[in-house]
Amino acid sequence: MSEKVNDRLDSWKAIAEYLDRDPTTVMRWAKERGLPVYAVPGEGHRHRAVYAYKGEIDAWLRKGADRGASASHPANQDDRQGDVALSARAHAEEPNGRAAPQGASVPIDTCETPPPRDADEWTPPRGSGLFPAAVPNALGALLSSRPGTRRSVWVVLLGATFLIVATAAAWLRVPPPEPKVLKAEQLTNDGFEKHPYLVTDGARVYFIENSRDGHVVAEIPTSGGSPMAIAKIDRDSGILDISPDRTELLLDRVEGARPGSVWILPLLGGTARRLGSIQAFSAAWSPDGVALAYATDSGLYLCDANGSNSRRIAAMAGGIDRVHWSRDGQHLCFRQLSSTKATLWEVDRDGMGLRRLVPDCDMLYEGSSGFWTPDGRYFIFQAFHAGRQAPWVLRLSSGLLQRHDQPTCLGAAGVNLDAQAISSDGSWLYCLGSARPRYQVERFDARSKELVPCLPDISTSVLDFTKDGQSIAYVDDHGRLWKSRPDGGERVQLTLSPLRVDFPRWSPDGKWIAFMGEEPGQPWKVRVVSAEGGPYGPVTSTDAAEGAPTWSPDGSRLAFGGLVNPQNRTPGPLVIHLFDLKERHLSMVPGSEGLWTARWSPDGRYIAALTQDSRSLMLFDFRAGKWSKLLTLDQILDLHWSRQGECLYMTAEPPEGERALFRVKIPGHQAERLAGMGNATRTGWLGLAPDDSPLLVRLVSGAEIYALECQFP
Repeated sequence: MSEKVNDRLDSWKAIAEYLDRDPTTVMRWAKERGLPVYAVPGEGHRHRAVYAYKGEIDAWLRKGADRGASASHPANQDDRQGDVALSARAHAEEPNGRAAPQGASVPIDTCETPPPRDADEWTPPRGSGLFPAAVPNALGALLSSRPGTRRSVWVVLLGATFLIVATAAAWLRVPPPEPKVLKAEQLTNDGFEKHPYLVTDGARVYFIENSRDGHVVAEIPTSGGSPMAIAKIDRDSGILDISPDRTELLLDRVEGARPGSVWILPLLGGTARRLGSIQAFSAAWSPDGVALAYATDSGLYLCDANGSNSRRIAAMAGGIDRVHWSRDGQHLCFRQLSSTKATLWEVDRDGMGLRRLVPDCDMLYEGSSGFWTPDGRYFIFQAFHAGRQAPWVLRLSSGLLQRHDQPTCLGAAGVNLDAQAISSDGSWLYCLGSARPRYQVERFDARSKELVPCLPDISTSVLDFTKDGQSIAYVDDHGRLWKSRPDGGERVQLTLSPLRVDFPRWSPDGKWIAFMGEEPGQPWKVRVVSAEGGPYGPVTSTDAAEGAPTWSPDGSRLAFGGLVNPQNRTPGPLVIHLFDLKERHLSMVPGSEGLWTARWSPDGRYIAALTQDSRSLMLFDFRAGKWSKLLTLDQILDLHWSRQGECLYMTAEPPEGERALFRVKIPGHQAERLAGMGNATRTGWLGLAPDDSPLLVRLVSGAEIYALECQFP
């Protein structure tokens, strides 16, 4: 009895473990194949406890093996595999546990039908793409096996899923290589004002600048060089786009705050022609040249290439401009302006899918625009960084795994850059760069009748040479007085802020400098400072405003007039004063009432001055003791005597014509026009060089074209 008790198995689990099968299979064998299992009396019908004896199970196994030798119908795969193992076990052990003879023949019972599939078993659907075609069969076989095996498979699947998710998360966390600038090249250096739009055909860059000849469409090679004008245009014109075949430019003529007309300019010769009747702030040809997108104050429109069949594809409040196409021609981007910022938008060609392009970056609107790289993987836009304007690049992610990259700045130190165009291969970015404006001194060449740059190391709007030409006195951009050599060497600062200086003039012996100086809240006064530095107080004690000083030939006296500008003029008569530096005595030139801005001739015989309206040039002859009129022009300014005193130079504006540089010979009184000064960027003239060559000054805009070689990984 004790042997029987020790041989007992008291649950389905224990019986299944003894047979090395799962409980479901053991239950089916007990029901269908007579496996000796007994129910405990008194238990519930559905969850009744069971028990069995190992000896009886072994006997059942031997009997089943012998009986299966004559079976002829097919068996299910599960029973075949199980019976092979169990029959081998039955013949390998005696009921008492003694070893059976090795090598016995084990017939297999093949009469069982396949067991029903458990509810929690799952096989991936065919064609799902999650596994190769052969995998579902193998996986299904594993999942339909015993629970231990199924649990192992699920552990493997969950582990693989976790590994995939972790790998994807790690990939998303690793920052990708950032776009960067490999090198920057300055393509122009002419100092002329350039309009803020440019395009490229791959070999040349096209732009508009305000040259000496006025507003022109110019071109330069993409490698840089001197701009070459190809067409003269209206000052209100701007470049919008270049045609897909690179033979025409798209221009606009915008006046004020309203949309302007659109024009086409052939690059191979010919005159500009109007494009339909459309009015636009911005326009761009589609990459295939079939359509034209343009922006007005009511939205974004699309029309045929000839300007017909116009229809609105996006209604937007406020002004919009800077229209650009994607390279595939399926999308458009543009800038929407408000009073404080610019917003960049993208829309599909059919007007669907209007969306923000850079949702987390609201930029100041000046110069802000955007366009795609040729491959469409990046979007380039303008923003301000560290107080400077620069192009930024945003990586555009797509697909299942999307990154949320931060924009990358492509700015260059020391210059504001406005990205305008990109090469067709995406390797070069063409920008309009602007640094701080500066003054450029130019000398008028009498032989060529042209202006030639000089004094490259001096940025000033007023200067004066010593008699021997070895030193100059000039005023910097902050209104401070300096002296130096003409090449910029031996530079010495002579005054300090907040005093503002104008019209410095060297004494004949080169030891002193007289100038106009203005303290905050005080009138302009004539002052004198040593060339070696020192005090520079006013020479007079009056409250009257005093204009540009001029030295007597012996350096003992100064002549100066008052000021006529209402903002600077003080109460009192407008006369030409004489001040004796040694005696500290102030007097006036007889008959000089109503005259201002005096200039003493080098030989001391004459003083030239202007009438209050600046229309008449007057000359006082010390020998004759009287004034005479030399000529009458409109707006005469900036008188200068030649070194020998035989003629006077000045700028003036004749009744009909542009402002120009004139020369008047003494005697003769005939005005000779030397050079025009109609360009708005040329602010005036400085005087004469030691060889009597006229010196003019031009405000260099600081706007030049730059090329950035970029890498977009």
